[in-house]
Amino acid sequence: MNQAGIDIVSIDVPSGLSSDTGELLGSCVRAAITVSLAALKYCHVTAPASKMCGEIFVVDIGIPVESTTAVVRSELVRSMLPHRRPDSHKGSFGHAVVIGGSVGKSGAPYMSGKATLRAGAGLSTVITPSNVQPIVATLGPEIMTISSAGNPNYFTYEAAVDTLTFVKDKDAVAIGPGMGSDEGSLTFFQQVATAVTCALVIDADGLNLLSRNKMSIAGRKKESTILTPHPGEMSRIAQLTTAEVQKDRVGVAKRIATELQSIIVLKGYRTVIADPDGRVWINLTGGSSLASGGTGDILTGLITGYLAQGLTPREAALTGVYAHGFVANLFESEFPQQALNAMDILNYWNQAIHLIRTASDLEGDYLKIHFRV
Repeated sequence: MNQAGIDIVSIDVPSGLSSDTGELLGSCVRAAITVSLAALKYCHVTAPASKMCGEIFVVDIGIPVESTTAVVRSELVRSMLPHRRPDSHKGSFGHAVVIGGSVGKSGAPYMSGKATLRAGAGLSTVITPSNVQPIVATLGPEIMTISSAGNPNYFTYEAAVDTLTFVKDKDAVAIGPGMGSDEGSLTFFQQVATAVTCALVIDADGLNLLSRNKMSIAGRKKESTILTPHPGEMSRIAQLTTAEVQKDRVGVAKRIATELQSIIVLKGYRTVIADPDGRVWINLTGGSSLASGGTGDILTGLITGYLAQGLTPREAALTGVYAHGFVANLFESEFPQQALNAMDILNYWNQAIHLIRTASDLEGDYLKIHFRV
């Protein structure tokens, strides 16, 4: 049938796909259009099956849909974007802190710090080793910087007390970008992650350090922590192979969210967001243009910036992931098959947010998924 040279329209699920898992069950129909009844199915949004579905139209057949798994849509994100009152000042939008950097990895905390401001945080501070601090300060004059105590090239336990003193009245903290994973960094991470009281985002080297001692966040309040692993980082946290993570992305994200009582952002094609209560969201935005160094550091900063403005960890994760991915869709609509430089995400940011706030059919226009037609 696929070789017939005609466009195929599939009803609900193209033949040969598992609607529950997104797997290919042998030979499969490659549809040009799939008409999904009542709601999207797993196979419509998860690889490899989603690549066989073509343009998707979700039709309402009068059946109420109840599920613990949902997709992130523009209308949901639009409702969560912070409102900026005319009489606001920088203190109205929170103070975000990024803890990270080491010799040779100065760009990561800079990009995260810059992204907190682009997301709308009123103030941003990067805490980084003293030999890295001048680089970050030069790259981002709008970012405040603090040199950590102890080793000038890496974080060590000596830096923990001053760091915790500084962040105790701040609104959101990210830890990990460019931090390194030596023993000194591990000791510092354990001291800080355990004691930070505000919302905390853990990314990059912070996740690798966490995988060595998951008890570092055992005492934190439920849902006050966001972890943003790619599949390799998740494999270390979950003690699985990367292939095992990729085979059951939703299941692994749900398990770790429950185990660590945290919001999980499992990055990759169709990023999965899971909370400790078993709820899961699959993000529809994003593309291969994001497969470039530093894009994850930008996402960390965006989520942290939204936390600083008062969004809950769940809201900040959903909003940051969707909008970050939509920048890629916007870019790819202009420049197909091109890579997106990490800092380019911030250059497209205002345009992307404006479209999320105003467009009537964002998923249909950019993702070829049409809801409730």
